[in-house]
Amino acid sequence: MNNSFNVPMVVTGIVMMAITAFVILGGVKSIGKVVGLFVPFMIGLLSFSGVVVAETKRFEFERKKNGSPLPLDEKTRRTARVGGFLSYLELANQ
Repeated sequence: MNNSFNVPMVVTGIVMMAITAFVILGGVKSIGKVVGLFVPFMIGLLSFSGVVVAETKRFEFERKKNGSPLPLDEKTRRTARVGGFLSYLELANQ
């Protein structure tokens, strides 16, 4: 700010401190409300993801037990697709 607009650094610091204090002091309650709404959804997403991973592992185990394993590159691609999709869901809902 000092170089671009010729505003002293002390003034910039005080303004930034005031804005930050306003957000923190005024926003704690609203942040708590929003987080309270998202936590149950995140728990459900985590549980669903665990079931998907467990079923994928069970499927792989059954295929190996029956003597028909998937090729390594197919396993890697499928695991990457599942992991990428679940990561997308998790990041989209944060």
